[in-house]
Amino acid sequence: GSGDVLTGLLGGLLARGYAAPDAAALAVWLHGRAGDLLTEERTAEAYASLDLVDYLYRGFKELYDGGE
Repeated sequence: GSGDVLTGLLGGLLARGYAAPDAAALAVWLHGRAGDLLTEERTAEAYASLDLVDYLYRGFKELYDGGE
């Protein structure tokens, strides 16, 4: 489920060299932000956790280039 998405995101950030506390904080924020963005377009009952993955890039985009 969505916990698997969070775990994969955390693992990916750790593999990229983020320190564990930073990776955890970033993974949780990105996971939550992706959920927020997804529910702006669909209700929580109308998506699967895989759909969440499609919104992660938007969270990264907000962080790294101001969402433009």
